[in-house]
Amino acid sequence: MKIGFIGAGNMAEAIIKGIVKNGVDPNSVYINDLDRAKVKNLVKTCSVKGLSANLDIVKECGLIILAVKPHLLKPVIGEIRHLLNPKEHTLVSIAAGISLEMLEGFANVAEIPVIRVMPNVNSAVCMGMTAMCKNIFVGDAPYNYTKGLFEKIGKTAELSEGFFPLFGALAGSSPAFTYLFIESLAKGAHKAGMPKAQAVEIAAQAVLGSAALILESGKHPWELIDSVCSPGGTTIEGICALEREGFPAAVVSCMDTCMAKDKLIMERNK
Repeated sequence: MKIGFIGAGNMAEAIIKGIVKNGVDPNSVYINDLDRAKVKNLVKTCSVKGLSANLDIVKECGLIILAVKPHLLKPVIGEIRHLLNPKEHTLVSIAAGISLEMLEGFANVAEIPVIRVMPNVNSAVCMGMTAMCKNIFVGDAPYNYTKGLFEKIGKTAELSEGFFPLFGALAGSSPAFTYLFIESLAKGAHKAGMPKAQAVEIAAQAVLGSAALILESGKHPWELIDSVCSPGGTTIEGICALEREGFPAAVVSCMDTCMAKDKLIMERNK
């Protein structure tokens, strides 16, 4: 199946590099973007095919990945919809805050197959987490093919669309929160005299290993917290300080804020 990307921004670049690295024939991947420098860069680095118009993507490809900003989806789909054929094309959107119903409305093509995915930035190192849902017109073959693409760059979770705003906070935005946590750990070490670059590397590796241990052990996070905290030791003192300063509540509030913003984006783009 030929895969066409409309948009070649950071997320599209991460997806393209990951799928090509992990076995997708670059000759089956087509891209277009108003920023021709981005297209040329991906053509050079990944050996994919660059096109000069969105309409050419639709003419050439069956799986069309819409990798543009949410506010651009309506005009982009409006531009290509006269060429869309439900028997030949499947639309895949990676935009936050744009529902399946909205995508169907933008296309205004009866029974158009639409898949909504939400990857995260860690797809760039093939350790991403991607949510997926689809409308009733998507066949098994294009859906499984799309799922396989995103499994080349990490893990996938098939979710009810109602959970997408929550997923956006939990996995889409949380890498930024994790970076802030790593930066804060490194800042504390830097304050105590360690070179900043070394502190960042140590903190990042510690966070990476901690996440891996949760996934591989199957243990509850609190069980692992207890395993690190010796009675009267330094770690439990630090845990108490984090709780005293409101760290757990701040994280929950942060997620609530992300979900509220997702709802606002959806309202603005209807």
